[in-house]
Amino acid sequence: MIDLEYLLWLQSLREAWEPVVEKAFAVLSDFAVHPVVIFVPCVFYWCVNKRLGFFVLSVNAASNITNQFIKTTVCCYRPWIRDSRIVCSPLAIEGAGGYSFPSGHTIMAGTSAGAFAWVARKEHKALAILLVVYTLLVMFSRNFLGCHTPQDVLVGAAEAFLLVAFFQRGIDWAEEKEGRDLYVLFGTIALMAAFSVYTVLKPYPVDYDEAGKILADPLKMQRGNFTAIAQWLAV
Repeated sequence: MIDLEYLLWLQSLREAWEPVVEKAFAVLSDFAVHPVVIFVPCVFYWCVNKRLGFFVLSVNAASNITNQFIKTTVCCYRPWIRDSRIVCSPLAIEGAGGYSFPSGHTIMAGTSAGAFAWVARKEHKALAILLVVYTLLVMFSRNFLGCHTPQDVLVGAAEAFLLVAFFQRGIDWAEEKEGRDLYVLFGTIALMAAFSVYTVLKPYPVDYDEAGKILADPLKMQRGNFTAIAQWLAV
C-alpha cells in the first residue's frame, strides 16, 4: 500500500541521517502532548485573557474526547503491526501505544496551536504562521518516526481544524443569550455519560503477537477514554 511504502521510505531516511535529526523530531513530537500544552492556556485564563484561555482549554479537551472516541471505534492497529518491515523509532515507541487512527499528537498540536493561531491571525500573522508550521512539523514527525500513517495525521489535522472552527462559533453562540451555558453544561454531561457507557460496553479486538503479548490492551484504551472524559468535565 502507498501509505506503508511512504513510511518505509521515511524510515530509510531516518536510518541514513544523523541521529540528531531523529532526536529533534522526537522532541518536537513529544512537545505536542507535554503538560505545558495545558499549562499555557491556564496561565492565559487566569492572568491574561480569560476567554482565550477557556477557548484553548475547551478545544484541547474536546480534541482528546473526539480522538479517543474515533480510536476506540475504528480500532486500527499501528503501522508496524500492519507491516513488520516498519520499525517505530525507539525514541517514540513509548508514546505510541494503543490504536493508530487518528493521530493524537497531531490533533493535540492542531487544536492547541491552532486555537492560538486562529485568535492571532489578524494582529499577529507571523505568530499564527509559526504555529501552523509547528503543527505541520508535528504531523510529519509522526510519519518520520514511524508512529502513524499519512491518513492518521491528515484526519487528526482535519479534526483539529473543525473543532477550532466549531468552538469559536459555539462560544459566541453561548454568550449571545443568558442561560445557553446551561444547555452546554447539561448537554456535555449527557454526552459524557453516553460515552462512558459506550466505552464499557463496546467490543474490542483482542489479538496477540508471536510472543503472546496483546497488541492493543482494551483496558488501557478504556482508561484513556475515562481520562479524556475527566479532562472535559474539568473544563
